[in-house]
Order: sequence, then structure tokens, then C-alpha cells
Amino acid sequence: PQLWREVGGTHELVLGHVDGVKTVSDSENPISVLQEASFLHSAPLNLTVLMLSLVVLLGTLLLWPLGALLRRADRATSGKSTEVKRLRLYQRIAVAFDAVYLFAWFELIQPILNSDVALYNSALDGVVRSLQVSGLLAIAAAVVGVWVAWRMMRTDASRLSRLWSVLVALALLGVVW
Repeated sequence: PQLWREVGGTHELVLGHVDGVKTVSDSENPISVLQEASFLHSAPLNLTVLMLSLVVLLGTLLLWPLGALLRRADRATSGKSTEVKRLRLYQRIAVAFDAVYLFAWFELIQPILNSDVALYNSALDGVVRSLQVSGLLAIAAAVVGVWVAWRMMRTDASRLSRLWSVLVALALLGVVW
């Protein structure tokens, strides 16, 4: 029980418990084990957070020019204060950065998703390092998003704008997550 052997071979997988955690051991690499991930590290939770964050970020980017076009078409000017306009600009810059950041990572891992690892060699080290360092800017973007949401609560912005700023802040934090 809990032992699988390759048909006609010697390769074995063993399912056991180590310190109360389900563990899979591989006979070809006995020092490496696979363990069940905790809920906070599970793919369903992390992909859900990432996808919801991406929906909010893309929604923000798509609504940005649409709002400008609608205001132009109505020949209306926004009655909002300059502080609200400035806060929205900071928020949109943070969102745009995170969208580019996520796109760059997706482009980097796209070959792996297609099982094409021939692209990966030491020539990509600089790209990977720059993306890793830009992760610090993603953290800064999340801080900006939280700050904007906090400031929006103290302005004359509409309830919808305040709510959206909180959603954007949560999305920026989701990218950092």
C-alpha cells in the first residue's frame, strides 16, 4: 500500500507521512520530497488572488481612457478637486507599472508553459535579475495604492471612487502577495 513501482523498471514513488504531513518520496531522488502545500501557499488561493487583482488592474486601465472620452464627449469638466485628480494619477501610474510588471513575468515564463525550455540560459540572467529588482517597485506601487485609498477617504471624491480606490489598493497588494 502507498507504493507505486514503474512497470518493468525500478523507479518507485512512496506516499507516507513525515511529521504529520503527507509526503511523496521518489526513489530516483531520495533526498527530495513533495509535500502538500498549506492553504496560504496553495495554487487555488494564489491564482484566485492573482486573477482578481488582474481584473481590477485591467479594469482600471481600461476605464482610464474611457472616462476621459466620456468627459470630452459631454464637454463636462470634472468637479473634483485637484487633489483627487492627482491621487487618481498616482494610482493609475501604480496600476500601469504593475500591469507591465505582470506582463513581463508572464512573457518570461511563457516558454515554460509551452514546455519549451531551450530559451532559458545564462543570457537571461540580467532580465530575471531586473524583474526581481523591479519587484521592489511593485511593493512601492502597493504602498502608493494603499496611501491613495487612505487619502481618497478624506477627500470630496464620490463613494464609487473611494470604493474603487480601495479595490485597486487590494489588487496592488494582491500582486505583491
